[in-house]
Amino acid sequence: TVRRAMELASEHLVPRGELAGVVQGPLTVADLLAAREVFLLAGDTHGYPVVRLDGEQIGDGRPGPVYAALKRLLLEDAATGNAHHEPLQAGGA
Repeated sequence: TVRRAMELASEHLVPRGELAGVVQGPLTVADLLAAREVFLLAGDTHGYPVVRLDGEQIGDGRPGPVYAALKRLLLEDAATGNAHHEPLQAGGA
């Protein structure tokens, strides 16, 4: 999910000026607290906005526009059934 989210952000959000760029690297708690938005990605389309950390508010304390746009892009991407997503079968195989 992280790799695909970074690709979608680079392809869509950067050209529209919603992000200056997309990079992956280590962050400190100070970096996170200074951010306008923080969110976690897990699974196929699961995103979790982080609005507080260590009792401190992040940004304006609400999920932000980048999270909303990226979540929408991930859901649209998954709905297309393209090669980036593999359907899972229930039960053992």
